[in-house]
Formats: sequence, structure tokens, C-alpha cells
Amino acid sequence: MSATLERIKSLSQSGKKLEAIKMLRDEYGIGLKQSKELIEGISDESIPIDHAEKILTKFKKSGTSRAHDDTARNQVKKKTTLIKKPKKDYNKLIILIISSLILIYFFFIHK
Repeated sequence: MSATLERIKSLSQSGKKLEAIKMLRDEYGIGLKQSKELIEGISDESIPIDHAEKILTKFKKSGTSRAHDDTARNQVKKKTTLIKKPKKDYNKLIILIISSLILIYFFFIHK
């Protein structure tokens, strides 16, 4: 068992989950979401330490890292800034109002 994971487990169980997440990210270089899920699993003991080590080795082999997580986040930011809200087309509304006023005039006022 890894001493770092034991330290992370003790931190998360003592209520210092933020420090545990930071330590896990610094030590293994995985993303925020993965770190948070792994810390929660370790602290409530739904993920044993041995299994957590296997998960971390899979992250290293697959290349999932914090840089990948940050790149994905930046791409989402770029996409959202490129999306522009369509301008409202008031022409149809103006035509509807004018035609209804004309109809009201001819049916009710003009006699």
C-alpha cells in the first residue's frame, strides 16, 4: 500500500477533503473530478486502498491527467464564448400589431 494514499485517506476521513484532493492531484496528476470521486470513495471506504492504487495506475496508463482536464475545460469555455444569441426579429411583431390596429379601426371605429 502506498503511504501517500494512506495519508490522503486519513486527511479525507478527518474532514480535510480539500487538502486530500490537492495532495492527490499534485502527487498523481489526475483531474479534479476524478480526484474528488476517488477521495469520496476512499473516505467512505467504498473503494479500498488497493483498488484505488489500481485506478491510479490505469489513469497513468490511459494518459488522463490534469492537463487533459484543463484542456477540455478551456475548449468548453471557448465554445461557449463563440455561441452568440440570435437577435430577436421584431418585424413580424410590428406587422402583427399594425394589422390588428387596422382591423380594429375598420371594424369598430370606421362606420
